[in-house]
Amino acid sequence: MIYVCCADDKRKEYSKLINNLIGHYGVVDKLENISADGLVLVVGGDGSLNYLCNLLPDEGRFKVLYVPSGTANDFAKALGISPSTHKDMISVTKNSPLVSIPVMECNEKKFINVATIGEPARVTDDGLGLLKEYTGKLSYYINAVDKILNTKPIVFEIIGKNFNKKFESYGAFVSQGIFVGGGVRVSGNVGGSFQETFNLTLAETSGITDSLGCLVDLQSLNFKNDFLINENFEKLVIKSKEELDVKLDGEAYSSKKLEFEKSKLILDFYLY
Repeated sequence: MIYVCCADDKRKEYSKLINNLIGHYGVVDKLENISADGLVLVVGGDGSLNYLCNLLPDEGRFKVLYVPSGTANDFAKALGISPSTHKDMISVTKNSPLVSIPVMECNEKKFINVATIGEPARVTDDGLGLLKEYTGKLSYYINAVDKILNTKPIVFEIIGKNFNKKFESYGAFVSQGIFVGGGVRVSGNVGGSFQETFNLTLAETSGITDSLGCLVDLQSLNFKNDFLINENFEKLVIKSKEELDVKLDGEAYSSKKLEFEKSKLILDFYLY
């Protein structure tokens, strides 16, 4: 049995691929009733994966055939999956290896790739805007400077195992993937953090120039910048006296206290 997670416009664009799978497996369109012995076909971007994660139960494991067809496909880049409409997906489900990916939790919400916090979350619109317009380019952040020049740094309290510090920063990234914005690196890890730990990247700063400098250094994996904080955690709490704007895989959220950890929900992705 196959469950289809796909927006209407993508169904039309990928109709041949979808109908071929449906003809082979049969289909159930009610995602709320997904069974662990079925296969979930996801056609979309990080937002579609986020939608799926927040429909599934808090624990369990599900097989996912992911066809990246969003604008940025940052999670797919972390896994090395390329957008494709010509592959024999039935053969993929029979012969391709599976990789187990734990789903992240932020308070009561789930996400799979990256949480952006503070100004990086504020300068992106939900699903559209600068992130889409400047996909995959550092210019996305640089062109957002006009939105944040008049803002003040946020005081973040970062709490983890053997780690409790306060930082002033314009924003932070919590990720188990390594990219956001179509290829802008937000993690110091060489690959994705898809096991016990996840990554926090934060630029401690007294000015916007320092923040941009840290971001540029991160793209080349140059960590000589003294302002750049790059740490791995199993559990993490981020607190602030002000409400924190957050995007979880691009989906809006906010809170003064953010608790991050790996959930007990596992998605097994076909690698092809």
